[in-house]
Amino acid sequence: MLVDPDLLRAFAAQVDAAAAGLRGLDVGAGGRGADGLPGSATQWSARHVGERLGAIAADLLDDITALGGAVRGA
Repeated sequence: MLVDPDLLRAFAAQVDAAAAGLRGLDVGAGGRGADGLPGSATQWSARHVGERLGAIAADLLDDITALGGAVRGA
């Protein structure tokens, strides 16, 4: 399959830019901001949701970074 190398380079640059923008975000902190009263069930659940969202965001960032690497290696 013939692929335009300039197109791949441009796509890899966009993927790198997206990964750099996402790397600075702390998705888990948003969940901690709504944690309610100390020791409450709301606080407990908000912290667990924040941790889970943070883990999902980290996995997504790893996948985006791998996508950029795969394109550059093509």
